[in-house]
Amino acid sequence: MVILLTDLSQITSGATFPPFTEIPRLDRYRENKFLFDNKPQAVWNDLARLLEGDGGYSLLIALNYPQRLSKLWADLLFGETPRVTVYPENPENASDMSQFLLRSDFWNVSYQVALDVSRYGTGIYKLWLDGIPRVQSVPPHMWFPIVNPNNMNEIQAHVIAWFAEDKDIYTGRNKLLMEIHTSGQIEYRAYTIDGGIIGTDITDTIFPKRIERTGTNVPLVFPVHNISASDTPIGQDDYEAIAPILYELDQRLSQISRILNKHSDPHMAGPETALEQDEMGRYIFRGGAKYFPLEPGDPVPQYITWDGKLQAAFEEIKLLLSQLYVISETSPTLFGVDQGSIKTGAGLRKELIAPISKANRLRMRFDPVIRNLLLTAGELWIKDWREVSISWQEGLPVNDLEQAQIYTMLYNAGLVSQETAVKKLFSLDNETLNEELQRINSSEAVKNENTKTLLDGKTGLAAESALNGIQGEGYNNPLI
Repeated sequence: MVILLTDLSQITSGATFPPFTEIPRLDRYRENKFLFDNKPQAVWNDLARLLEGDGGYSLLIALNYPQRLSKLWADLLFGETPRVTVYPENPENASDMSQFLLRSDFWNVSYQVALDVSRYGTGIYKLWLDGIPRVQSVPPHMWFPIVNPNNMNEIQAHVIAWFAEDKDIYTGRNKLLMEIHTSGQIEYRAYTIDGGIIGTDITDTIFPKRIERTGTNVPLVFPVHNISASDTPIGQDDYEAIAPILYELDQRLSQISRILNKHSDPHMAGPETALEQDEMGRYIFRGGAKYFPLEPGDPVPQYITWDGKLQAAFEEIKLLLSQLYVISETSPTLFGVDQGSIKTGAGLRKELIAPISKANRLRMRFDPVIRNLLLTAGELWIKDWREVSISWQEGLPVNDLEQAQIYTMLYNAGLVSQETAVKKLFSLDNETLNEELQRINSSEAVKNENTKTLLDGKTGLAAESALNGIQGEGYNNPLI
């Protein structure tokens, strides 16, 4: 069970930092960062020991699946930019929202947060005002939530804490800086810290003020959690469930490589006369491999080889990969692994039911947080943003022909309007949609007028007669 901080007194003078209750969470973050950076030997020490070569060098082959997995979910969420609509809908609100998203680099920041949600289980947005609202992603190891002791899912304050100097806090003096975010204000604190113990309050020497009023109804820190349950308010990362499989895959591939390398350069045995003396007086064999000298009368030189019998190892790798896709809720198709014919549209969606479901769960986590953040940005900026909606993209390749056929059938059946069909097909905003509908209607009017003119003329009469004949009204085409 996760134990979180319940009072600010747990991070003040005389207390340990990080708090003991937070150490398991921070350790997990540290390990997952190693996995994301493709350094599994820093997490699994015995893996490095098992794969140490004769000269002390590492034979490890590490598949950076963790980073690839995290980027996959971030791509499905933000690879195609979502569309934001602000209400009331008017040109001023639309322009202000567009300016905020652009100048704050909002979608790239959101991509970073999505990476953190996958690798750590929690991603953090922080909002502030600098002429225009700004937003940044905060590393989760700097975030210490203060929760209601009677309801751990209710966060009363968000503490962002970091060290002034990048050095080991347990071996020297440092400065601990904090921002404490609550509804309507930010409190700034600074302390000395020595050996992991918080010391003297030095806030006045570091920050120009202790309290900053924000005028908002919510704190300016917005956490997004991966999957979580009622007794685990911190999100669960994507690495913990697949760690045993990753360990076995890295070890198995590395051992196979070790065997192939060793036996592609086999040892040799032969007469002692094949040895030569080098400049240091040592007897060596210049064939490039290890040499075992034999006594006179022994058999002629021969290679010593071994059948590695690697088929079982490859079968295990195949099984491990299949379970990796199952547990991580992914598919070989998402990683570019050739599975035969290329699928699009409905065929692709059927194959990707599990990853699509997971991506939808993540959208359910991000959508309310982003909408709340945008409305709060409007409060900071004193804008008339009363509501915000987000149109998410699926992130999968779309079969344009299939979609056009679907909406054409729906429109002809009277189940959707022309406006809805065009908007869905081309992902248009309201202003562009109205312009496109006007062009369509104008083209339709010109087409109808041309048709009427054609039918009124001699050529038109002939065309009408031909049409009547085709429809069974007795006209016989002399060309048939």
